[in-house]
Amino acid sequence: MVDQVARLVPDEEKKALGVPKKKPLYAIPEMEEGVYLHSGSVLRKTMPEWVVYEEIFQTGDPGQEKMIMRGITAIEPEWLPIYTPSLCSFSPPLEDPPPRYISSSKKLLCHVNATFGKSGWPLPVVEIDMPKGLDRFKWFAVFLLDGSICPKLSKYVKSLLSTPTTMVKSWASLQRRTEILLQALVQKQTDNVDRLLSLWSTEPAYLRSEYLQWLPESAHNEVTAVWPPV
Repeated sequence: MVDQVARLVPDEEKKALGVPKKKPLYAIPEMEEGVYLHSGSVLRKTMPEWVVYEEIFQTGDPGQEKMIMRGITAIEPEWLPIYTPSLCSFSPPLEDPPPRYISSSKKLLCHVNATFGKSGWPLPVVEIDMPKGLDRFKWFAVFLLDGSICPKLSKYVKSLLSTPTTMVKSWASLQRRTEILLQALVQKQTDNVDRLLSLWSTEPAYLRSEYLQWLPESAHNEVTAVWPPV
């Protein structure tokens, strides 16, 4: 039933269709004509913007037929990207608010614009797991450098030769250290903590030389002694 979604037709569209504002007219992606709430539904009083339904049936005399929804439940549009991601379309990650790393769940999250269904109904900005791709590697590098992923590296943040967010700047490729770190992550497909820890268990020197590129030489011996920083 989660994919049987209907959206309340906005008042301006009702007006264009000659439908009174108080009429509970809904649209569904699969049909051009509108559908109505069942007369026995308690939701007729509140007319929620988004609902899911169990079935649609036709009623009315010939020439005056209309489609009715039955078994209706109100939902929040924020639920759709979570429970029906295959029916949603997502924009690239938004810069504001910026992506974030959740240490307790080891998740890299980002905010995106989203739409639902073939009609492209706009949804509220939603936070999701950052999709696979180059941006995910770049942001993983940011959170590695700022100590979010490896707290032992936090003490070196003030000594970094560039800020961690340099990794996601449009001009990042102009700094060799950003490209070296990014290439090392992409080459081993390291865009999550479990993958990083797995690599360190067999290749303890992984990313050490790339990370040292971000620090003055005076810190190299100390960092080398604690690597991998787990």
